[in-house]
Amino acid sequence: MTSLFQDMLLWEIILLLLGIVLFLTIIGGFVFLIKKDKLKTSYGAFFLFPIIMIAFPAIRYVNFMNGLFEFNTLTEKAEENPEDETIIKKLEEKINEGSNSWIRNEEELLLQARANTILKHYEKAETQVEELLEKKPEDEEVKVIKARIEVAKAQEQLEKDSSNLQARQKIETNIKVLQRQTRISKFDEILIGKAEKIRLKN
Repeated sequence: MTSLFQDMLLWEIILLLLGIVLFLTIIGGFVFLIKKDKLKTSYGAFFLFPIIMIAFPAIRYVNFMNGLFEFNTLTEKAEENPEDETIIKKLEEKINEGSNSWIRNEEELLLQARANTILKHYEKAETQVEELLEKKPEDEEVKVIKARIEVAKAQEQLEKDSSNLQARQKIETNIKVLQRQTRISKFDEILIGKAEKIRLKN
């Protein structure tokens, strides 16, 4: 129950709790009327209000979890097919949908950061990674996303100035982070390959 509330928005939690309280209150009223022999069949309509109040946030939560699963699947496909324009376009559309709603939990924030690195939205991804590092500084997946950003940014710096030693060092350091992964995605393979080629040039 605690985990459920953590992933729900405040107004959804309030609506759900009010619905439960109203439902229990109506049941109490029904028990009282039954004892007084004053219960009428039409009174059953009162249950409609708490049922809607409970069901609405619950349905929204289920839809959110389904959307999160789809987002994760699409992100994984993009990581393995970073040059597939159709998949990248779908991911762009999906993340734009997500940016129009509240981020409910760290899992969604992590997914958005992963997607933003694939889409080369490095500033957005960096902001999200910094937020995640404050909450979970030792998380390896967050470190990988951070390394992707650092490699990509350093690569851009080297393309502008091949004598930038600091950028070369950043690439070397962060490539090691990417290579520590149990399974290296196609996206990381391409990123590492391009960065190494630029780092070793001249």
